[in-house]
Amino acid sequence: MANAHRKRNRLNRIKVNGRSLTKESEIKEEIGRNFQALLTDPGEWKPSIDGLIFEKLEMGDVERLEKLFSEEEVFEALVACCGEESTRAGWLLNGLLAICVGLWRKL
Repeated sequence: MANAHRKRNRLNRIKVNGRSLTKESEIKEEIGRNFQALLTDPGEWKPSIDGLIFEKLEMGDVERLEKLFSEEEVFEALVACCGEESTRAGWLLNGLLAICVGLWRKL
């Protein structure tokens, strides 16, 4: 089926800066040039965080953030994400929970 839609999944023509491009090589070149322009650092002004004051976490907060999640916490979070769907799609929730718990135990 993918072969049947191949012609629809192509760019036959693209308009860039008012100029219409139809040749495949021109289109590839222009797309590459535009992505390179997006990813190149322009060297312009950037915001700085110098002089800003941030709140510090207390040691107890740091320890709570670094503590591993319990099995119950993972289960509660999954149930909260699924909402009412968790009762209708119980098999999906159980499968997802089994995967998460398996990964959690490997930690």
